[in-house]
Amino acid sequence: MLNRYMLAIILFLTTGISSAQIKGTFVYAPGFDGGARTLTFSDLGFTDQSTCHVGVKYGAGSFKIKNDSLYLAYFKLEDKDSSQYKISSEEARYGYTHIYVQSFDGKIPISGSLIALRDQDFNIIFAADAVSEGKASLQVRKQEKISYLTVDFIGYNQVVIPFGRLQGKRSDIFVGFKPQHTLIQPPHIEVYRVIKLEEKKLILQNAAGTELVFAKRGVN
Repeated sequence: MLNRYMLAIILFLTTGISSAQIKGTFVYAPGFDGGARTLTFSDLGFTDQSTCHVGVKYGAGSFKIKNDSLYLAYFKLEDKDSSQYKISSEEARYGYTHIYVQSFDGKIPISGSLIALRDQDFNIIFAADAVSEGKASLQVRKQEKISYLTVDFIGYNQVVIPFGRLQGKRSDIFVGFKPQHTLIQPPHIEVYRVIKLEEKKLILQNAAGTELVFAKRGVN
């Protein structure tokens, strides 16, 4: 009987966080010049805004807590100031995907942009630098885990292209970068382990094992 009683207590403690509803605004400030990240949770979903010395990153979506883990599902948001791109494609032989990318600021090629293939959670599977005149070319054979192609350059808005538009084709992509003021988070899912949820504090652990301590705003 005692063992059953103890088991019931353990199950209650381990499932308490998963049944909790996070409400309010939580701020993570890592330190001097590290910027700040603000997560706000409500019945309608969540918003995520980060500030740093290069600008602002913003996202919004739905969330859930399951098995002591917090799932943030970012929606697709429109960004009128986003960098632009044009794609010219034709069918490729043997089912391979061939991608040629060139990046510009206005009419000037930008050398050093990062071309990345990412999975559905936006983790990088493969990346290459566009060195000479902003040009890079990729041939992709193993494609089953790839969900996005992204093109990045520091200080400019990121380009995100669904990989389904490129798969099995030979594509020329021309990117026109625009300076970054607010970077809109692309659709993806982030998962955090909930270490602690209190009245004044929320502690999350990311996939790399780093603990993020958020203070609840408006609580003395």
